[in-house]
Amino acid sequence: MITEIKKGDRFRCVEDVVMIDSGSFTYYKGKEYLSEQDGCITNEQGETDHRWGDASRFFERVNAAAQNNNMKETVEQRTFISGSKRDNDDNKPLVNHLDPYLRLRFGYRLKDGAKKYGKGNWKLGQDTESQLESLNRHLALFEMNLNNGLDQDEDHLSACIFNIMLIMKNEEKAGISADNYFGTTK
Repeated sequence: MITEIKKGDRFRCVEDVVMIDSGSFTYYKGKEYLSEQDGCITNEQGETDHRWGDASRFFERVNAAAQNNNMKETVEQRTFISGSKRDNDDNKPLVNHLDPYLRLRFGYRLKDGAKKYGKGNWKLGQDTESQLESLNRHLALFEMNLNNGLDQDEDHLSACIFNIMLIMKNEEKAGISADNYFGTTK
């Protein structure tokens, strides 16, 4: 039984939840959701005040140790020649494979944004619809310039990456784990 829900707890939906009054899906099977206030689990619409008495029919609690330590419950290990041991890398993202050129270009984009709007302004959050509009606008401008043999007037591709990053941050806020789409174990 899940009767105690505390702010910061994470839950995985085990059955789609449709609201009777609106007929809209508010939680999707397989997705993780965050509690942003005691007694509530934030839903797909970003409503933080959806109260639950017993949530066990629709949710399972995400293991607190795995959640807090970002570790798998059972971890395979590898042993080095020196005898030192470390977790296996099989299910870890290849962050070190992000191209340095891409990181630098994107870093310049962030620097320009910090000058214009203030450092870390993007962390305050923006709605996904606005990000999709901006993403599509920058992609269209890049394609138009490319197709017409024109120089790019700004780094539209870095702007696309920026907008995608904000959309992904919104997914994170909605409780979608970084490995959600890749079938890895936490």
